[in-house]
Amino acid sequence: MPYKHTIDNNRCKGCGLCVTVCPKKVLELSDEVNSMGYFPLYKSMPFGIEISDFGTK
Repeated sequence: MPYKHTIDNNRCKGCGLCVTVCPKKVLELSDEVNSMGYFPLYKSMPFGIEISDFGTK
């Protein structure tokens, strides 16, 4: 069963830790600033990889 995660862009501080440790390498930091002034996480899904989201909750 695939994992289900969510991204809460307003809570993400853009530290990049999850990008570094992601085994599938499907996470990146955004170029847009969130409501707290950080560059939040977003997922970049390459073809064939099924991951719903990644959460910072």
